[in-house]
Amino acid sequence: MNYLSRKIRIAVKAVKPDRFSSTALRLCGSTAAFTLMELVLVIAILGIIAGLGYANFLRQSSLDSAANEIIATLRKAQTNSQASSEGTGWGIWFDTTNKDNYKLFRGNCSTPTSASCYQNSDCAATCDNNNQNAETIYLPSSVEINSASFGGRQYATFDRPTGKPTSSYDGSVTIQLKGGVTKTITVSALGKIE
Repeated sequence: MNYLSRKIRIAVKAVKPDRFSSTALRLCGSTAAFTLMELVLVIAILGIIAGLGYANFLRQSSLDSAANEIIATLRKAQTNSQASSEGTGWGIWFDTTNKDNYKLFRGNCSTPTSASCYQNSDCAATCDNNNQNAETIYLPSSVEINSASFGGRQYATFDRPTGKPTSSYDGSVTIQLKGGVTKTITVSALGKIE
């Protein structure tokens, strides 16, 4: 084949491409392209993965937020006990029955005759007249109280003026995502809250 006929043959192919030439070029890697369907499918899969990850992130952040709020309320009770001029301490009662709230109250409540000192009339008189002024804090809907144990009680109280727990041992409250991950908050006998 001579040089001139080769040039003519190339020129003819350039003018009238072979119907298989683009496929051959694509297989050889000369041109790369995605169809619109492929792009839509990839974007949809990435959207689903991102959505699932974001939902788990929101659930975990609600657990962390609830734990931080409980720690802040425990520290508030501790600080209020240290600063109290009435001679009474402050405490927090955790609702392990309904599992959706806890109460900040004023008073010692060291000898209640029922587990729910803040709401029953059979509580000791030192419990701020049965705590009609107790502040109720509700947990996010995806979080619940799993357990609370402060020396066999479901409430923690702090002494005045030291701010130490009235019990001389460690206590804890455990919260959880409904159907999943748990987080435990501890109060040491020395008053350290973490």
